[in-house]
Amino acid sequence: SVRSGKRARISENLVKGLSEVASILGREIRAASSEISRAVGFDVELSEKRSKLNQELSVLGLTTMERHRATRKIASEPETIDIFFSIPDVEKKEWVQALLQGDI
Repeated sequence: SVRSGKRARISENLVKGLSEVASILGREIRAASSEISRAVGFDVELSEKRSKLNQELSVLGLTTMERHRATRKIASEPETIDIFFSIPDVEKKEWVQALLQGDI
């Protein structure tokens, strides 16, 4: 009958619509999950670098106060931490002293 044919088309369209919505939601959830994973990974890496910072500074021959000031300055900015750990060991003391003197 005509009526059951309409119902079938409506049901079919509803199923297609729900399927499209589910597909879109799935893509959005995957994208959000990926972004969250990346952010958590960044935080973990940053935390590990902060933990190593004082140990790295302690081998540079700085005074205790210089080491504490450098730790505070370097740890306050993620970019500064990344820069510090990218510098070759032989250049770190000079870089830290320049940072403490405001030259950097």
